[in-house]
Amino acid sequence: MIRNFFDEVPYYKPYSRLRLYNDTEKINNYYNEVYFGDKKTKILVAFAENKVAGLAAWRISDWDTDVFGFKMGHIHYVAATGGYEKECIIKNMLLKEIMGLARKARVKLMSLRVDAADFSSIHALEGQAFKIMDNLVTYITQDTRIKDSKMFLSQVKNWFSVKPMKRKHIHGALHLIGEYFKTSHYSNDPHIPLSRTKAMYEKWLETKFRDRRHSDLFVATRNNRIVACSIFSSDQLLARHCALKSLHKGLVVVAPEGSGALMALVHAQIEKRPDLDFAEFETQGNNYKMLEATQKLGMRCIQSRYTFHKVL
Repeated sequence: MIRNFFDEVPYYKPYSRLRLYNDTEKINNYYNEVYFGDKKTKILVAFAENKVAGLAAWRISDWDTDVFGFKMGHIHYVAATGGYEKECIIKNMLLKEIMGLARKARVKLMSLRVDAADFSSIHALEGQAFKIMDNLVTYITQDTRIKDSKMFLSQVKNWFSVKPMKRKHIHGALHLIGEYFKTSHYSNDPHIPLSRTKAMYEKWLETKFRDRRHSDLFVATRNNRIVACSIFSSDQLLARHCALKSLHKGLVVVAPEGSGALMALVHAQIEKRPDLDFAEFETQGNNYKMLEATQKLGMRCIQSRYTFHKVL
């Protein structure tokens, strides 16, 4: 009963829009593990007329807590059915319950992301004093579009020197990432020291660099200077459930003088994984240069989300 709940909530299955497969059972199994597979996650259920009317899940984020030095929690989802008014009521109840549990656990800051069109969630969060901290847009490029772009991409690649990231590139990549994330949801929150945000991205990049078996890291240079970098991770869960070879949680950072480098980095990624089904990455909704580049590559938007924070 609970596991079928998200069939009625379209915002939580963005991969269903890709049309890469016809096996609904497999993608449902994938999402069931995404939403119910973490044993540390606490799931709350709301019932109405003996039916599941709402679900919410949260957990203490050990990684963020360790980096930032105070307890941070993350709400994986808050979902409900029944139309806007009922959904607002149910989501408010679920959020109040989570806030009570979080305070008992001495959590200092809670965060979550919701679809930009999920108005009942947005309004319920605002009613609980959550604040928007950023807007992320998710783009994908599928294999057919990648192949169609290969000739153009090969020409762009000649403008830059693209190579796998090495230890000597870390400092330059961190400088780029630091500039880009001055407007991230961590940096936008005045309750999080900027020094801790910088330390978080340093640790994140170091973790990805060490896990190169499941992560692809590239840098693009021009005149021996790093002007762009990209970090993608392979989605092992999607591969196991749906036999799809994909890269997700992609981060691409391009300096002002690196115009066109995104395409060169994508070309390098294609050469490394020619059997890739699709790649996915996120960028901020006001990063207009990156949005323009994704359109030139034929990438397709599959989701737009807001990041919310609340200090407890």
